[in-house]
Amino acid sequence: MENQIDTLFENLNEGIITYDQYGIIKDNNSNASRLIDIDAQNLTGEKIKDIIPIKENELFLSDAKERVLKIRGNDIII
Repeated sequence: MENQIDTLFENLNEGIITYDQYGIIKDNNSNASRLIDIDAQNLTGEKIKDIIPIKENELFLSDAKERVLKIRGNDIII
């Protein structure tokens, strides 16, 4: 089952970046790397706010509202 989830994660058309409660990037797929033009291996361990310009208080939206940012001409949903 884990291999299937990994395959799905990597083959989604959307770019996905996961981060923890401290805003540290834990994982991302190749489409996320492509959209923000940063190598996938260079994202892990970085602070999300250093990669995507969002305010500290918007990192964890308790009401799950979507925010759309434009980075390098691409719409990014957070």
